Amino acid sequence: MRVSFVSKPLKNKLEVTIAARIVIGDQRSNAFVTGVRCEKKNWDGKHQFIKGRHHFEDNQTLRIIENDVKSLINQYRIEHGELPHPNTIKDIYVHDLMGKEAPQVKLSSAMSKTIQQKELKLSAGTARNYHVRLARVNEYMQETQQEEVKLNELNPQWGRKFINWLEHQKNKNQLDEFLNKNTVARIVGTLKTVTKEAAQRGEIDYDPLGALVKPEGEPVDFVVLTEGEYSKLKVYQFGSSKIQKIADMLIFMCETGFHYREMQNFKASENTYISSSGVRMISILRQKTKKSSAIPCILPFSDLGQKLLEKYGGEEMPRISVEKLNSYLKEIDAILDINKNLTSKVGRKTFATRWLNLGMSKESIATMCGHSSSRITEEVYMRVQDYKVIREMEEAKKNIFDLPTSELIQG
Repeated sequence: MRVSFVSKPLKNKLEVTIAARIVIGDQRSNAFVTGVRCEKKNWDGKHQFIKGRHHFEDNQTLRIIENDVKSLINQYRIEHGELPHPNTIKDIYVHDLMGKEAPQVKLSSAMSKTIQQKELKLSAGTARNYHVRLARVNEYMQETQQEEVKLNELNPQWGRKFINWLEHQKNKNQLDEFLNKNTVARIVGTLKTVTKEAAQRGEIDYDPLGALVKPEGEPVDFVVLTEGEYSKLKVYQFGSSKIQKIADMLIFMCETGFHYREMQNFKASENTYISSSGVRMISILRQKTKKSSAIPCILPFSDLGQKLLEKYGGEEMPRISVEKLNSYLKEIDAILDINKNLTSKVGRKTFATRWLNLGMSKESIATMCGHSSSRITEEVYMRVQDYKVIREMEEAKKNIFDLPTSELIQG
């Protein structure tokens, strides 16, 4: 049995606070604060002390904590005839010797606070994802009779049992199928966000699920229209006016980089302006975040995009539910023999990928897509296509053939 001291960085990144963890056999407690802090460079984790004479009293405090904890363990063993769980001693020590209540915040309460915070920062649709994912946690707690479980009762083992339970749950939209790996990973990731934010709020000394490894998801197919497929879509005349309208909406999203929600909210009178150089521009806030923190999508309004808008009155595109839009896109997929899972997200991905392959910088594409970082744009929306590789190779060949023979031999 022993007390292990660990450092936790403070916001200024130059200092650390020292936390303690009780270890008995192969079990260990959640970390708890000691009240000791020091410069990061002075903490010696290997030898469990703070370097520097002026930290003499701090080191004494750590040794006192260590001795007090060991005394409590021995006393418990004498009274109960067995060794205690480390968290039991931690709670006794924190409550009785340090004179403060051990954290008693319920997991359900912490989840409610996280949801409230997300509702303030994110759009209704994105915040709803937190509701849906954490509903699975509530379902697990009810099924296992843990509605009253506290944050300080959680640990990675609890998390692994929850993951195992998730992997055997059915998809509520497709009852014949289990939850896929990506859904499980997203639910676990959301739960880890809850405990992390609870620790940041001071509701518990240390994130109890910080060491829980989130399960890996499955690779998601990157569905984007190639130049040939997009050209085919633009020129094809559909026999049904309803299908043609859906095709026009898909083309409009490919031309603007809009997701479904931005397309439905777009109004020419509010979301376009003329630049100083005379170019008609689009400026619209993305709908994933609240307007106060949203970054606008800013891009030139393409000629084809403007023609499609004029076709439907010049102010806004037709309105339709995302479910119906995705259903009709499957019909377009079959008619054009594209053989891809076309959804409302294809237009935005096609837009970003096309401009990348046409030579635009990632930073400019991020601005057009309303992303705070080009890294987001690159990871989620862009893939280099073969014709860009071919074009760049042809350009490289030209450069080689333009070189004098002597330089080629020297190279």
